[in-house]
Amino acid sequence: MPIAESSVRLGIPVPERYRQAPVTTLGPAGTDAESLASSLFPDVRLAGTFREAMAATCRDGGCALVPAGYVHRDADGVAETWADLHFGFLGRLRMVALWEQETKTMCLAVNSRLGPGNGPPATLTIHPSTLAFAHLYAPGAALSFVRAKPLAAQAAAAGETAGCIASIDVVNGLSGLSVLEEFTPTMVWCLYAVA
Repeated sequence: MPIAESSVRLGIPVPERYRQAPVTTLGPAGTDAESLASSLFPDVRLAGTFREAMAATCRDGGCALVPAGYVHRDADGVAETWADLHFGFLGRLRMVALWEQETKTMCLAVNSRLGPGNGPPATLTIHPSTLAFAHLYAPGAALSFVRAKPLAAQAAAAGETAGCIASIDVVNGLSGLSVLEEFTPTMVWCLYAVA
């Protein structure tokens, strides 16, 4: 489900000269980044990480779409943030647009086979940028982290955890998940092009 361009709240819009450029952002299909990119650009390419998206833009040209809320965690904790990418590509890429926009509607969902039914799950798979929502809607849940919200939904549907924070359209496309809470936050998006 594409994100409507009309949901832009404020910022520096995408300059006309970049509107037809190929844009690389985070996959798999179903991420907010992929949905937003598809609503703005005719040629969207998906990468495994935002770092790979920015490296591809350095190599191949076009643009990279990255959220300012990007956080990557590994077993030791926070491993990389938007600031690491922004400063790491300084001199090679430059920000050409910046705006706040609603994400796709997100939800707390539970695996009907594992979750408590109408209460928050004891275990939860999330993307690190959704940690605040995990604390809000499932306080005390044991957390597992993945690199994209569609992967969180897939993990919960497969029974790896009792629930997830994910986009509702992805959750609704998987069997065995029930939505407990819905919310539509905003994200700040950054568009980069070769410096």
